Amino acid sequence: MDNNQQTSHLYVDNASAVAALLSHMGSAESVAIDTEADSLYHYYHKVCLIQITLDEQNYIVDPLSDVDLDGFLATLAQKPLILHDAGYDLRMMRSSFGFKPENKVFDTMLAAQLLGHEKFGLGSLVENFFGIVMPKGGQKSDWSRRPLSPNQLMYATEDTFYLHKLAEIFADELEKLQRTDWHQQWCEKTLQAVESYKPAVDPEDAWRIKGARFLDIEALTQLRSIWKWREVESQKEDVPPFKVMQNSLMLRLAVWASRHSRTSLSKGPRLPKNCRGRRLQELKKAIALSYEIPESEKPRHPKPKHHPKPPPETNQIFEELKTECDRIAAELNIASQVLSSRAKLKSIAMRKPRDIEEIQKCGGIMKWQADLLAPSIENILKEFPEK
Repeated sequence: MDNNQQTSHLYVDNASAVAALLSHMGSAESVAIDTEADSLYHYYHKVCLIQITLDEQNYIVDPLSDVDLDGFLATLAQKPLILHDAGYDLRMMRSSFGFKPENKVFDTMLAAQLLGHEKFGLGSLVENFFGIVMPKGGQKSDWSRRPLSPNQLMYATEDTFYLHKLAEIFADELEKLQRTDWHQQWCEKTLQAVESYKPAVDPEDAWRIKGARFLDIEALTQLRSIWKWREVESQKEDVPPFKVMQNSLMLRLAVWASRHSRTSLSKGPRLPKNCRGRRLQELKKAIALSYEIPESEKPRHPKPKHHPKPPPETNQIFEELKTECDRIAAELNIASQVLSSRAKLKSIAMRKPRDIEEIQKCGGIMKWQADLLAPSIENILKEFPEK
C-alpha cells in the first residue's frame, strides 16, 4: 500500500473543508470512523478528533475548531459505519454530541472474534492482513492540544484507513461460515448498550474505590473526605483525578490520618509534588473536618446483598454447561468467552430456563448464542426436572 495514501488527509476545521467532506460523504456507501478523546488529560473529557475514511481518502475532523458540524453529524448518522471496538467511540460521540447512528454498524473487532482471531486488536489485524506495523506513539497523546504534530496526524489517519478493507474481508468470511447474522446481532446489541449506557457507580458511593472495603470506619470517613477533596480539585483544574492524587495514596493517607489526628501531614505518606499551597491547605481542611463528623454521619460498609441460596445442583449444572460451552466453541474455532461468559452460564444454571426466549432473558445472551447452547441446556436440565 502507498504510505502517502495511508497518511494523507484533509484537515476539516473550516466551512469549506466541511462542505468538501459532505460532498464526498453523499455518494459514499459506508464510512470508516474513529475518535480520539482527552480522558488522560482532562476531568471533563470529550471527543477531540473524528477520523473519517471514504474511498481511501482520509479526513480529520476537528470538533474543537470554531466550525459548525451539525450537518456533518446528521449526514454521518444516516450512513453505514465501520468501526473497531464501536462501543467506546459511539459512547464518546453520544456524550460529546448526542450522536446516534441511524444505520447499520459493522464492528471489525467483533467480526474478528467471531472468526476465531486470537489477537483482535486493530494493530494486530492490520499487521496480519496487510503486513503494516501501525504507529503506537499517539495512544497517550493529549489530543486537546493544538496544533497537532505530524506524528499524531499520521497515527490518527491510520486508525481508519484499513477499516473498509478489513470489513470487506471479514464480511466475506462471516458469510462463508454463515455467521453474518451473529455479527449483526452483536453489533445491534452494542448499539443498544450505547443508548442505554449509564455510569455504573452510584454518585453517593463513587468514593468507595478498590480497597475501601478493608478500611475501618474512621479510615473510611477520611477516605470519603479525601475523595471529595480530590473531585473538587480535579473539576477546578479540569484534570483527571489520578493526576491530583492516585487511589493507592488516598487509601494510605486515609488510614494514616485516621490514626494520627493531631499530627502534621508532613509526617504522613509522601504527597504528590502538585499538592502544595492552596491545594494542600484544602486537603488539610478536609482531613481536619473529618475528625468532627458525628458518629451517626460516618459512612458504613454496605450490607452484603442477600442472594437466594442456589439449589444444590447449580454447581453441577454450571460445570456441565461450561464443558459444553467449551466444546461447542472449540468446534466453531472461537473463544469460549465469545459464546458465553461464566457469569451468564451461572445465571442459566441457577434459573434453569426451558426455552430459547428464557435462555436469552436469564442469561443475557444473544439469540445466536442461545440457539447454539439450547440443545445442551435442554439435555443437561433433563437430569434436573422442575419441582
